Amino acid sequence: MYAYQSDHVSALSCFNQALDIYTSNNNSSGRARTLRDLAEAHRCRDEHAQAFAFYSEALQICVDAGDENGRADSLFGLAETHRYRREYGEAAELYLESLQIHTNTGMKRSRATDLRGLAEYIDFKAKALQIDTDVGERRETAMTLWSLAEVHRFQHEYSEAINVYSQALQIYIDIGDQQERARTLRCLAEANRFQQEYITAHNLHSQSLQICTDIGDRYGRGVSLWGLAEGHQALHDYDEAIKRYSEAAQLFTDMGEKYWRAETLMSLAVTNQMLAHLSEAISLLTEASELWKDMGDSQRASESDALKRLQIAGGRSNK
Repeated sequence: MYAYQSDHVSALSCFNQALDIYTSNNNSSGRARTLRDLAEAHRCRDEHAQAFAFYSEALQICVDAGDENGRADSLFGLAETHRYRREYGEAAELYLESLQIHTNTGMKRSRATDLRGLAEYIDFKAKALQIDTDVGERRETAMTLWSLAEVHRFQHEYSEAINVYSQALQIYIDIGDQQERARTLRCLAEANRFQQEYITAHNLHSQSLQICTDIGDRYGRGVSLWGLAEGHQALHDYDEAIKRYSEAAQLFTDMGEKYWRAETLMSLAVTNQMLAHLSEAISLLTEASELWKDMGDSQRASESDALKRLQIAGGRSNK
């Protein structure tokens, strides 16, 4: 109530009392929520350092607990704090991360809020870039275009996304930024894949793979291989898909990249299931589930376990 009445001093006092109670009761969910309330009260008082600290603490609790929506809310709060400090680049990255989680968890209202935050960032940059026309600002232009394309992609507006990604890509080609060129090629590939333009997607992922190989970008190479595998799977070319997924999984293992290894193992499992290799699929899903649990992502771990149960049930019914 105090927060809504802009009595932030009283609100801070109440929030601190609530935080003590939740801490004493080992209630991590209540603690994270109250830390975000504290952060918001400090942000409204322009006490950005304190807001960062409380949002960051809430974020860590949610990551540890596997609370995806709480994690997204904490990321959004951090993004808002950066935006109020005019740190728009940092804000955009956090808005996008929050948007991805809210999209995955089906939180439409929160997703709309994320999009509004991104829209404000893009509007600000668009106005600034009308003034900044020297070569040094072209990278900023490309970053803004890439962010706008991501918004279109999250809204399933793939034609618009392809158009804007293409504009960003041309700038990265012109200024010779190979790493960002490769990343944008991968985004273009995925937008085309979602439109079932598999040949175009394959060519774009292949270009990204070549660039990443040339510059020694193992992460980009792994994601490119994953994208190629996804295309092969969609075209029922399962043997080639398994080959590409396996190459990507090995790269992610060597790098210690858990998220993409887990994602790739799940895709490998689905492909093996298509070939009726049920024992391989179950083994891959078990490993993926353990990785998701290690990362605190209980939702994806549950997805892996559910798929594994289906595989086991399918294997029994075939006996």
